[in-house]
Amino acid sequence: MKYTFGRATARLASRRPVSVCALSTLTACLLIARAEAAPLTCTPDADVTVNCSALVINNPNQTITVGAGVTLDTWNSMSVWFKPSATGITFINNGTISSSDETLFNQGSITEFVNNGTIGPGFHFYNVGTIGTLTNMGTITGQFRSIYNTGPIHTLNNRQGGNAPLAMNQSVLPTNYNIVILSPSDYGKLSAVSSGGSMNVGIYTGSVVAPGTYEDVFTGLDATQLNNTSGTYGGYAWTLNFDGVNYDLVFASALPPGPTAVDTQSAMRVNASGLRSAFAVQTAYLNPGMSYDCALFDSKGVCVAASGRSTSVQGPADTALSGIVTLSYRVRPTLRLGGYVEQTLNATGDANVRIRRGNPDVGLFAVWNAQADGDGAQVRLAHRQGQKKVDITRPVVASSEPGSGTADLSSRGTQLTFSHGVRVNDTWRISPYVGVRAIQIERSAYAEAASASVTAPLSYGELKERSVSVLLGSHFAGRMAPRLTLTGFLGVEHDQSRKSSDYGALGVTALQSFDFNDKVRKTRPVASLGFLVDFDKTHQLSAQWVYRKEAFTSTATNTALVTYAVGF
Repeated sequence: MKYTFGRATARLASRRPVSVCALSTLTACLLIARAEAAPLTCTPDADVTVNCSALVINNPNQTITVGAGVTLDTWNSMSVWFKPSATGITFINNGTISSSDETLFNQGSITEFVNNGTIGPGFHFYNVGTIGTLTNMGTITGQFRSIYNTGPIHTLNNRQGGNAPLAMNQSVLPTNYNIVILSPSDYGKLSAVSSGGSMNVGIYTGSVVAPGTYEDVFTGLDATQLNNTSGTYGGYAWTLNFDGVNYDLVFASALPPGPTAVDTQSAMRVNASGLRSAFAVQTAYLNPGMSYDCALFDSKGVCVAASGRSTSVQGPADTALSGIVTLSYRVRPTLRLGGYVEQTLNATGDANVRIRRGNPDVGLFAVWNAQADGDGAQVRLAHRQGQKKVDITRPVVASSEPGSGTADLSSRGTQLTFSHGVRVNDTWRISPYVGVRAIQIERSAYAEAASASVTAPLSYGELKERSVSVLLGSHFAGRMAPRLTLTGFLGVEHDQSRKSSDYGALGVTALQSFDFNDKVRKTRPVASLGFLVDFDKTHQLSAQWVYRKEAFTSTATNTALVTYAVGF
């Protein structure tokens, strides 16, 4: 028995090393096999071209691409992690990204995220950072939702729909959401139950649409979360209709052809240029007009003057002619009060912007002199106002229409000046002056009329130009002969403040308003030269030329004024 037991023991002893060796080999083989099966760790901040796990993006200003056919899968961790330092990132997924945790986690700033592949399964795509544009042309799924968003997403373009819409439950909505439509059965849907915020809705550029209903494009949203529920795309009008549970997207029949916003705006800019010339003409009437005077008196203390005036804005095409009657009364030797009426004699402008003759402008003035002969201090206060009609027609630019309408064009101004006349010698006198002037020119609101050639008439709001200017310069007068006196002035005007309305209209989708006078000349020269002829002490003929640079860039006005005054 011992021998037998011994042999058995010996046999068993001789086999034990072999068994231990086999078990060790098996363990090593399993470990090697497991190591060979484990995916490689993705290279940080690099494109993914082979299967790997745990891609970490640290550095800014990169474009990272997951290649087609590549799987990026991670067990018990995030598959892609955008760290806070990862800013200005462009990320393109053409493969598959999955995880048992968050598929992607963004703490950085992604400029553009494009998903052409598959994201999921996993918890969800978790965004706490910033995403400029997220375009989902593939699928994004998750155990809880597709995207869990608590940070801003500026624009989300989505094609994912069918029976598994893109889900953003309990998230912050994107600012802009565009539905990608490729066919009546291939279009984006969004579920956002219990989500916050609101968004602008549009159709993704490149979508293929047709009249009909695209059902259930939104689930879990209420009317307050949709900033708009209608629009146009591809020649069709669309609306979002609530069926009691979801929102359906309905495309109506094709829209009739009409003017584009781009062409309409180009035509409006032509009109804006014409209106700037019209405003310049009104300014040229206001400013010298507040210097109208009649200072030739006799025993009754009354002065009457008749004047003819020509004002042009950069050429004869914009020349305006007018007649003026001025009346003043000498209250006492050092104080006179007066007024005038000025009537335009012709229409001005061009075929697009035409100012009618209209009603006459009226003005009032008061002048105080320290001395009756005009030497010494002088204070002058003047006010003028008027109103005319302006006819405005839009030129045809490509698809734009010749819409036309009529508006009121009103102007008013008030000016206060202080001067001091100083005799240089028996022949010459200079009168340095300083003053302030406030003016306002306004084109009233108006609407174009619809017609066979104007299918989209525009309506315009008020257009105003207001300014307060400081005046500085000097008058001069010199007797060249016993009855002939040379007169004139040199000066500058500087705007202390100037406000212009934006030029805009409603009636064509996507029209944008723009600055009416965006290149203001704040400091401008003015000059005048003329003469006086005294026939006797109660009859006088004068002629004056006035040159002005206007606030409207590169616009200059020239005014010629001839006056015959009689004193009583």
